[in-house]
Amino acid sequence: MAQGQKNHSHNRQQRRGPLLTNPFSTVALSLLLLLLTSPASAADEYDYYSWQSDNFHNGRFYTKEPQCVDIPTDLRLCHNVGYKKMRLPNLLDHETMPEVKQQAGSWVPLLAKRCHADTQVFLCSLFAPVCLDRPIYPCRSLCEAVRDSCAPVMETYGFPWPEMLTCDKFPIDNDLCIPIQFAGNQATPAPDTFASKVAAIQDQYADASIGNVTGSNAVNVFLGIGVAWSMAAIYHNSKGNDFKVDPGSLAFSVTLFTIFAFICVGVLMYRRRPSIGGELGGPRTPKILTTMLFVSLWLLYILFSSLEAYCHFKAF
Repeated sequence: MAQGQKNHSHNRQQRRGPLLTNPFSTVALSLLLLLLTSPASAADEYDYYSWQSDNFHNGRFYTKEPQCVDIPTDLRLCHNVGYKKMRLPNLLDHETMPEVKQQAGSWVPLLAKRCHADTQVFLCSLFAPVCLDRPIYPCRSLCEAVRDSCAPVMETYGFPWPEMLTCDKFPIDNDLCIPIQFAGNQATPAPDTFASKVAAIQDQYADASIGNVTGSNAVNVFLGIGVAWSMAAIYHNSKGNDFKVDPGSLAFSVTLFTIFAFICVGVLMYRRRPSIGGELGGPRTPKILTTMLFVSLWLLYILFSSLEAYCHFKAF
């Protein structure tokens, strides 16, 4: 019986192969374990292999296996990024959704600065990476473009570009990384309409989106015209001359704009009724009617101002 057990053990060892008995194989196994447990270098940090097979990635064991989850609506940084599913853990080693929300929330104000058109694409590729069969990282050129445009903005508020977003860690441009989406538009602010749309989606209330338009108009009028005219008036006064500007059709345009503005404010106040629920969005019918009214007022303003400016009719 003892001899049979011995032969059985010997046969089982032969089936396993000489891995443990061969000294060279033992050394190879040790080196393999050392490589797996040692920190990944910058060049090896972003290996493109399937992450769904196990819960070991980039030299780190996760408590949960990677999974695809819905991007929650309260993840304000990324919930409107253009896809619905994200990978968790993400590419910044955040393992739980509360951790992702907490860390991503601090980057939402940077989007409002519109320092680069690809800021959201870059940040969300790390905080809420798209759920594919392998992790896809942002290209190094995308990181550098966003960093060069947004780092100066962050520094004005006393925040340096974080080490976790060091661009040298990301792969050089190839087919397996996310490239620049808006080339040549690195520091150009989005038009007010699109900026207001982003503010409306990301903010709980409509104040940010409406305030963006009114604030932008105020800056254009008071700084774009007021400062220039004030400087001109001071200059001509120092020379003993009067500074006069022909108003042209400005009085009619301002009056028409004011009338239409009061109409818009009245509509927004009316939309606060419980049957609609707020200034933006709401039931489909009021939403469409409000859109048609506002677009019509805009077209009428352009039409009447143009006709008056080209003397098709005389105003005051």
